[in-house]
Amino acid sequence: HIEKQTADKLDASVGDLVAMRYFERAYDYLLALCEECESADLVIASHHYMYPAIRHVYRGPVIYESHNVEADMKCAVLGVASDYIKEAQACLERFESYDPKSAEEWLAYNQAVERWCAKGAVLVTACSEADATRLQSLYSIKPGSIEIVPNGVDMGGLLFAEREERERYQSRQLMQHNMTAVFMGSWHGPNLEAAEAILDIARQMEQQGNAQWQFWMMGSVCHYWQDCLRDGRLDALPSNVRLLGMLSETEKAVVLASADLALNPMLAGSGSNLKMMEYTAAGIPVLSTPFGNRGLEYRDKSEIIECELSQFVPYLLARNGDSDMPNILSARELTQDVYRWENIAQKYSNFLLALLRT
Repeated sequence: HIEKQTADKLDASVGDLVAMRYFERAYDYLLALCEECESADLVIASHHYMYPAIRHVYRGPVIYESHNVEADMKCAVLGVASDYIKEAQACLERFESYDPKSAEEWLAYNQAVERWCAKGAVLVTACSEADATRLQSLYSIKPGSIEIVPNGVDMGGLLFAEREERERYQSRQLMQHNMTAVFMGSWHGPNLEAAEAILDIARQMEQQGNAQWQFWMMGSVCHYWQDCLRDGRLDALPSNVRLLGMLSETEKAVVLASADLALNPMLAGSGSNLKMMEYTAAGIPVLSTPFGNRGLEYRDKSEIIECELSQFVPYLLARNGDSDMPNILSARELTQDVYRWENIAQKYSNFLLALLRT
């Protein structure tokens, strides 16, 4: 009930924020958490949202596994400029009774809890150097207590398709007369902004009479645009856009094996883009903004094509076959070496073992 009221008021997904503030109402969860923590030598807070619940039942060492700089991320989600971020100490001073209502109050509360979690953790892990620098700047995290653990991908769950195999998939689906660009993402502020950029690109291509390119979107980001069509906020999609919605892993693998290009027109957000690793693991060439490639080791004109959003349409119009395309084998090799979960898990395991020995 509280979550729905808050989501309606703020026009955003707020389940994590509400769970953070009202964790004590989830009695069964707290009971299970207490039982799990009772004999724990170390607790990992994946995100900071349940840190208040953890500290309610546990006083031992905690690792903060940060996936993003959540103070900045929630600003994007709630549509408030990130430079708004103000001192959140007042929230902590009356933490138990603090009753956030407005977007600004929820953001202050969110920042207060992230600060509490980051400063109280024996180790903070960030998924990029940029995030680590930002967390240290925001919360004065002591040197040596933050490590980089990148996002990763399950290589075994994706179908790697080289050019010939990709053409066979396209032929089976009667796609060989068009070029298809794909984007995938969740219903999340920065992804919605990227999807809107793709709709604008599609409209430009449509207005120029270019029927060569089709644009496919998949993931829960599609639900937002479907809602916009239903309630009249959007009159119609461009004729060259398809919303595929939520797909199974098998269906997603087929889409990635069939498309000619993956788009990553990200302009905002935190952390690193997991979609980049999935695209490259599947062997699909990637066109990304520099921001979309932040914190990652893919190189322009080597593993990916990187350019500003304003250059996406000229690139698509000039694209001809395999010219000016990245090396998909090099991209996949880099993904396997640096972003494969097994390799990342070993690095993370070493951090945990080192802490347990101290």
